[in-house]
Amino acid sequence: MEESEPGFKVISEGQQVELDQVLVVVETAKSTVEIPSPVAGVVVRLLEPVGQVVDVDAPLIELRTPT
Repeated sequence: MEESEPGFKVISEGQQVELDQVLVVVETAKSTVEIPSPVAGVVVRLLEPVGQVVDVDAPLIELRTPT
């Protein structure tokens, strides 16, 4: 599996998210996968639009963690 497509995002910029909260659902040739947040924080920026085909390891969301 080398490419995925963000199917839809369940968060928006500026939103507070918790550890393991689902951020985005991506579709690949064989499956649909929910991507959870690796940390608690705030969504700073959505990096890829819905429907854009991207490399599997491409960043999709920029998060800011509390300092």
